[in-house]
Amino acid sequence: MQAQRSIANTGVIYQQKSRFKLKRCKGAPASCYALVYTSGVGMKTKILDIWNRYEPPVRAYILSLRDVRNVGSLVFVVMVLLISWSGVKAIQTNYGLQKKISQLQQQNTIAKLQNENQKLQNNYYPTSQY
Repeated sequence: MQAQRSIANTGVIYQQKSRFKLKRCKGAPASCYALVYTSGVGMKTKILDIWNRYEPPVRAYILSLRDVRNVGSLVFVVMVLLISWSGVKAIQTNYGLQKKISQLQQQNTIAKLQNENQKLQNNYYPTSQY
């Protein structure tokens, strides 16, 4: 099986995850492009290399879960992470709400100042100085 196949000047590009690439044709006008299909052989070897590197420690950790103390410590760590995540989300929500409150307070202050200005203008018009 060929590692690469090209489909030139089809006008239709089918996209899959990193299997098709659009390349310029060699020795042709600038408008000529070819759709090149590459098989995922290199990707499979990368994944296998990574798996072979991490398989023994992962296997040893999974086998260590037979001990109740290890399971208990894992559950404790998960609970601490969940509580921390919840606290961070609460702080983030409070920060957003505090920003809205300060913005609304500023708008309220501006409206009060505009009302005072309008009252002063209304009091000024009936006077003889106007």
